[in-house]
Amino acid sequence: MKQIEKIIENSFVELKSIACEYGTVERNQNRKQNREAKSKLIFPKKRDNSTRISEQEMRSSFIRELEALTGEDSYFYSIESPTKECYKDFSSKEPKIIKDQSENIEGRSGNIDLTLYNNELKREHLIEFKFGNKDTCKKDFLKLLCDDKQCKTNYYINILETFKDGTRKDVEKKYKDVEKKYKDAIKHVLDNYKNEIVSDLVIVVGVLYSEENESNFFIYKTINKNQIEIEREIEIKIEEKD
Repeated sequence: MKQIEKIIENSFVELKSIACEYGTVERNQNRKQNREAKSKLIFPKKRDNSTRISEQEMRSSFIRELEALTGEDSYFYSIESPTKECYKDFSSKEPKIIKDQSENIEGRSGNIDLTLYNNELKREHLIEFKFGNKDTCKKDFLKLLCDDKQCKTNYYINILETFKDGTRKDVEKKYKDVEKKYKDAIKHVLDNYKNEIVSDLVIVVGVLYSEENESNFFIYKTINKNQIEIEREIEIKIEEKD
């Protein structure tokens, strides 16, 4: 489990250091450093000249870290892997697991962003990537907690662009808003599918652009309970080089 968390941390370090098309933000625009970096990934710009950031950059960085592993510590992986269970109402506030297809209740497989496999090609970890303060974590938590008993620990990786705008009180309010969505999602699973939970969930939050000396990488642990606590928080710094 610590190895996966380290891969996530390394991926986030890369994400914080990549450049943006046409220099649409001031941060990390050292072109010499970017050319010498192992990754050539950059953020594109939108028509309004703002930067387009999504969860895909984090997934790409994560896969790069996976590909660099060798030997017994390495993983096979698949992308957009079909779930084991059938689901319904993913677009609603009440996503459901459909166990009994004989009742003519229409359910369908979901997808997992990234699935990690051991050397015997058996699933070990399910991973969902999200960018922004999303309202979709109920369906993601349902899949990550209840879908595959082979996967003892699964991961929800949430990248946030910035919490630096506003006063310290405003920033704390934004954090609490994100945490409330997590807690509501876990409560939904516990209230409706407590006996279906087969995996532990690790929530990782990375804030791309934060104030200096502010923590920007958080690991939350949840194990079958309506409680989310920060287990570890660190400040990740990117050294600018000439």
